[in-house]
Amino acid sequence: MFTVLKQPPAVELTRLAEALLHITGTRHRQMTFERLATPDGGTQWAAAALMLREMSRSTRDNGRLSSIRATQTQLALSDSEHRAILGWEILTYKLEESDPAGEDLVAYLGQRLALIGLDQADLQLLYEGLEVLAGSRYRLTDTDSEPTAIPVRLRVGDRTPLLRALENDDIATSLELVLDALPPLHWAVSAMPRISDQTCAKLTISRL
Repeated sequence: MFTVLKQPPAVELTRLAEALLHITGTRHRQMTFERLATPDGGTQWAAAALMLREMSRSTRDNGRLSSIRATQTQLALSDSEHRAILGWEILTYKLEESDPAGEDLVAYLGQRLALIGLDQADLQLLYEGLEVLAGSRYRLTDTDSEPTAIPVRLRVGDRTPLLRALENDDIATSLELVLDALPPLHWAVSAMPRISDQTCAKLTISRL
């Protein structure tokens, strides 16, 4: 039931939130909110925070809204974590044009991928695929002992080259390994390449 917390959901957030809301209408209500209030660690806090915010937008039931707010209070995000959540929502809901300053996402992933051991031909194919995200940027907080990645711009072009590259199992696995190895507070960086349903499906096929 809580596989949604394995990583911050880059796609189908509304559908997943509605499914959890349905569960809160059953005898599993208390267990559901307790699980969202006490994520196991890693990036699960981000997944729980995103899910709770989407659940609050998807219901008008005062009882559920009260439980959601209480759970959010228990989750107790830091200021930097809250900014990362808001940054992600700004990008995915296109609420406004974000600050273009920050680190280049494609360059950062390219540096990580260069160390993974792919042969040069496959690596070049993946580099070309990641150009779908050209112009995407993130910023690292400088006030925390462990910097949090704040997404500041998401650009998604033609996904065809990336989807073609990910048909190669070695390439898909390598990208998955790089994304999964990012620090937990860089969850937004890991989520950005997964922003389409098709890409997410190809990256998670090895988990099945």
